[in-house]
Amino acid sequence: MATPAPSEDKFNPLVLIQQGTTLPFFCVHGAGGNVLNFRDIARRLGAQQTFYGLQAQGVDGSRPLATVEEMASLYLPEILHAHPRGPYLIGGYSGGGNVAYEIAQRLRNDQRTVALLVLLDTFRAGIKPLRMNAKDHVKMTLRKPKWLKERVEARVARFGWELKDALKARFYTMQGHPLPLELRELEMTRAFWAAADSYVPQPYAGRAVLYRASEIAPVLTHAGPALGWTDLIAELEIVEVPGNHDSLVYEPNVNVMVSHLRDALALATRHS
Repeated sequence: MATPAPSEDKFNPLVLIQQGTTLPFFCVHGAGGNVLNFRDIARRLGAQQTFYGLQAQGVDGSRPLATVEEMASLYLPEILHAHPRGPYLIGGYSGGGNVAYEIAQRLRNDQRTVALLVLLDTFRAGIKPLRMNAKDHVKMTLRKPKWLKERVEARVARFGWELKDALKARFYTMQGHPLPLELRELEMTRAFWAAADSYVPQPYAGRAVLYRASEIAPVLTHAGPALGWTDLIAELEIVEVPGNHDSLVYEPNVNVMVSHLRDALALATRHS
């Protein structure tokens, strides 16, 4: 089957982070849309690992895409243009793992070889945080006496920031101007989670590895150790990484993840 042409739009989501000699690894952004946090991961994988990041439409001030399917449709032609013949190493961080999942699904449906799907602390789309009841608050307060006070202060501060940012964003929108850099990530994050909420992943017949943070927020523990993927992925390996959702991609936790990821990519390449 012919390789689709890359997008003719001005915005190009594909970012070459590291040029090496290996099979390229394509990794999809998190909810904020940018791929800056992938640079350290690429460097730790070694100079031989070719690494592409996929950044979201909207990081340049344009309108973010509204669905996971639209993101996959924008990113896939660029992946095929950069690496026409495969096999493919596809991954994504946080919610971006759901976009990577959709891309891998489409590649397999097109009879292309996906050597490995990598999910970096990705909860299955559709899993929503639980609301904490009074009993949960008491438990957390007993475990950490200052927890409730810190939670209230953080919520008040967040409300103030969000209100201020919303008013700024409305002003720029009414003037017909693109959002400044400091407001884009908030807009991107909101748009991304709205898109993820509407995505319904289908069963995946290939192999995947899930790098899961050891510290899971209490309101998300109902997702289980596989973060909701157990019944969807035929061959799922789970690797626990120290830290929480944010810190697993930074020192020192990222070293644990990368040491396994390096081997997983090499093994998938050899067996593809």
